[in-house]
Amino acid sequence: MKKRAILFSILAICLPIFSKLIFQHQYRLLTQSKMVELETLSPEEKECLEDLFEYFSVFDSFHFTLFGSKPVSIAHLIPTDKIQEGWKAWEKIAPLFHSENFVIRKYTFRGKDDWVLVANLVEVEKVYKANQTIFDQVCGRHITAEEFKRCLKEESPLFQTLIESHLATGILLGYGTRNAQLFAENQQLPKEKKYPLSHFSSLPPIVYWFSCAPPPYFACDPNSDETEELRKRYKRERAAIVQLTKKEPLYITMLKRLKNESVVSFAQNER
Repeated sequence: MKKRAILFSILAICLPIFSKLIFQHQYRLLTQSKMVELETLSPEEKECLEDLFEYFSVFDSFHFTLFGSKPVSIAHLIPTDKIQEGWKAWEKIAPLFHSENFVIRKYTFRGKDDWVLVANLVEVEKVYKANQTIFDQVCGRHITAEEFKRCLKEESPLFQTLIESHLATGILLGYGTRNAQLFAENQQLPKEKKYPLSHFSSLPPIVYWFSCAPPPYFACDPNSDETEELRKRYKRERAAIVQLTKKEPLYITMLKRLKNESVVSFAQNER
């Protein structure tokens, strides 16, 4: 009886997972044909592209940058065949998704390792204006909003300066100004003097692999007003993004958003 109970428990866990995988595969076949831009890709390239965007969503919160208020997201372009082939597929069709409001590009950090940056320039400008003094200090001089946005579009010494700063990067990633400050200060403090930070999400990203739209995952002051406001904001945005996935796979909706099609943004109008 005990073995049977264990078997039923395993089946109860695995069956929904396998059912969802089968459903996603069938749904993929139905929805991909609706995007003319994908017709230049082979079935294998389409599959790798979907895996790439799912990876970006689960581990790096790209969906909150495309649909919400998170200004920037960054992903490590890990050297696996699926991810690398997915990026090649994206580069093949990227010219068809030119956008005035979004940047998605590959860059090299400190001369090694490939990373991918996606930026929502509308949200970038908001966070720049709210933290201009900090960004000026990081860059060592005053920079305009246009110069700030431009440096995210292309490689430059200014971009590398920003990306190497824990403070500037944390703010751009939508972790909150004070949270970013505490994290940056912790990098300079001995272990016994570090601020007690917690994970913003109680569950690691991998838990959401068979779900969708996981919340951002970063270190924060769990009791601050800033963190509480971020929890409420990202919770609202995640609920809205989950609703989108009921109509079609998230990666299709993400591609449409990059194309500037009429896919709504769920970002707040005001901070």
